[in-house]
Amino acid sequence: MNNIIIDCKIYNSKIKLLTHLQQIIEEMYSPNYDALIDALTMYQEPTTINIFNSSYFENEIDLKEIFTIINNENTYITVIYN
Repeated sequence: MNNIIIDCKIYNSKIKLLTHLQQIIEEMYSPNYDALIDALTMYQEPTTINIFNSSYFENEIDLKEIFTIINNENTYITVIYN
């Protein structure tokens, strides 16, 4: 099982978050939401994404919308807000 941890106190903007995730997710070819969705919806093994301190993110609504799409499109992905 894969585990991805996102602390929005550290990665509090779209560019910081996507740049960080691009370093972790090999399949993510560029730092944008479409690339993130494409990469994570192709995962074929159980993966948990733990998101901490989401209220610190510059646009919490967008953050949650993106990860809801990913969670809904891939049954191997579980998103947890802590």
